[in-house]
Amino acid sequence: MGFNDEPMIKQKTYSDDEYRAKKEKSFKVAKRNIIMAEVTNIAGVNLFVSLALFILLIVGTSALPYFVDINIEFIPENFQLRGGYFITFCIVFVTIFTIAAIWYAIGYKRLEIMCIHLDGGLDGAAEVNEAARWDNSVSREEVFGANYISLGGPAAVSCNYLRNCGIQIVNPIVFKAAKWILVAAQIIFAGACIFMLMN
Repeated sequence: MGFNDEPMIKQKTYSDDEYRAKKEKSFKVAKRNIIMAEVTNIAGVNLFVSLALFILLIVGTSALPYFVDINIEFIPENFQLRGGYFITFCIVFVTIFTIAAIWYAIGYKRLEIMCIHLDGGLDGAAEVNEAARWDNSVSREEVFGANYISLGGPAAVSCNYLRNCGIQIVNPIVFKAAKWILVAAQIIFAGACIFMLMN
């Protein structure tokens, strides 16, 4: 049956040209899937940073006059500087996270079905599906061993698929850099908001 336990989905027979065209399409789906996984991660991390900075600014600006000899006016006009901007950032990151996560989930299942049609299965997909069925109280490391943990789930399955087919993927450093640049930018912006409030 191939790599997947999907009795309702069967491998299909294609001509050489059809097979190549569909294989190329599967590579594009896999690449988009990896990008959406990374975007989900970036948005998720920055969402929590925005929320933390909002709480920090609201609490911090309320407590600051008790520790430092400054006068902060708590008026609607400066609410944005006291954390309002970060509520907007939260909404933006929630929206990006939701769209990317849905695209990621749909894209992965689409890739899985395409690979069943083309080659009988997607290597590693059965383990991901089985892990998803198990209760959260069961350790995945117990079931699949430490190697499965290092895969990182569906995104890593897509990544391995491309690598095994000799297809280049975007360097993960690009996404890591983007994530931490956004985090740093938010922290610097929070500092700028405090500075403007105090002047």
